[in-house]
Amino acid sequence: MTKKIYFCILFLFALVALHANNNTIARLANKIEKDSTIIQFSESIKAFSNIQPLVKNNWLVEYYIAFGNVQIAMLSDEKKQIIDFLHKSTTHINIADSLSPNNSEILSVKAFIAQVTIKTNKLKALKMSRLADNYLDTALMINPNNPRAMFLKGQNLFYTPKAVGGGNKKALPFFIKARELFKNNTNFPKWGASQNLDQIKICSK
Repeated sequence: MTKKIYFCILFLFALVALHANNNTIARLANKIEKDSTIIQFSESIKAFSNIQPLVKNNWLVEYYIAFGNVQIAMLSDEKKQIIDFLHKSTTHINIADSLSPNNSEILSVKAFIAQVTIKTNKLKALKMSRLADNYLDTALMINPNNPRAMFLKGQNLFYTPKAVGGGNKKALPFFIKARELFKNNTNFPKWGASQNLDQIKICSK
């Protein structure tokens, strides 16, 4: 076998492996975006962690591990558990950020983490809300068509007291705008569309 043929075969194997790994990521992404319980998110995180060695330096894998962890933190009631999962989420989203800087989707998850951090200490609410808003403003500056950033902007206002400029009426325009943006959201990440519709119903009452 000549050296040229040998390298061609290696290249073909690499392409096949890349295609298989991309299909696996898409399948796992589809699952984790439909998960709704701590057990389901834990299973998805484990599955993404298992393929990490095969897809090194893939920001989307790190992103979804961070996403799963912050979802568990949001669903948890125990303060220590919330803090632990927020720490894990922060670690992985920072790795994703190092692999794909100035990424609107990554900044949106950083904002999500800041929002959930309020659960650990209500005294941090204003600080974390402002931090989330800063991340989201930057995310929308990078990509004005990011539906998750728009949805999370709405969430920030929804949970902000009316007395300081928040409330349902202030949040609703952001949820409505996000609904339009979700219609063109064909690539991963895709999460947030159903939650956004739920918020529109609540704010429209």
